[in-house]
Amino acid sequence: MTNLTIRQLITRLRRIPLSSEAGNYNGDAIVHELRSRFLLQPADFTSEDIDFLKSLNRPRARPVGQQQNEVIEGTCVVEMDGVFYRWSPDGGVTLNQVAVPVSRAVRVLAKLQPLFAAQDAALALPHELIHAAAKLKGAGQFDRGEKLARRALALEPSSLVAATTLSSIMRAKNDPEAAIAVTDQHTSCQDPALWTTRAAALQDVGRFVDAAEAIQNAWTFSNGNPSAELHSLSWRIKGEATTR
Repeated sequence: MTNLTIRQLITRLRRIPLSSEAGNYNGDAIVHELRSRFLLQPADFTSEDIDFLKSLNRPRARPVGQQQNEVIEGTCVVEMDGVFYRWSPDGGVTLNQVAVPVSRAVRVLAKLQPLFAAQDAALALPHELIHAAAKLKGAGQFDRGEKLARRALALEPSSLVAATTLSSIMRAKNDPEAAIAVTDQHTSCQDPALWTTRAAALQDVGRFVDAAEAIQNAWTFSNGNPSAELHSLSWRIKGEATTR
């Protein structure tokens, strides 16, 4: 241990390389470094320390036009009941790199909602919204991803990427009818990704003939370079057809 205050330790750590997450001087990395170097426990952190660490995780100001995905693509630390939890889009809510129970994760995420809302509101361009929506889908945040995808589609109704992203999110939310509806107005397109997600949704609702037609379109428009999803879906649809 040391007689220095945690604030002084933080100041000193910011002047030297971190042993982990080198160069990433956010609250998460600093908490990890303090605890590993000086064997600090959550009780060692005062409310002032916690506020200071939280400030290091706040989204940075950005120039107009620059993507701002620090919270969507990055990580942050949340203090609750004297314990520091880590949140990341890929790993969810963890404590010491171990997933926490769902009930506790829900409470941690509730504390992050104002930050999420501010982050989403800062996204304005269609490609930013689509990129963020896809990341959120991968992280299992379907409701948040749906909102961003719908905003992107409202700004650019002809965007096949936005329609495909929204359709895939609706499938993930177990709403295949909505997924199909999103693609209905684009059935004259030649985009293999859109046809793939449409085929999957059609299969979900038992429209196997339509699904087979859609998957054939996806193969035709893939120009010999089908995606892994298209390969997998083709086998499923073929298997469904042979059992009928």
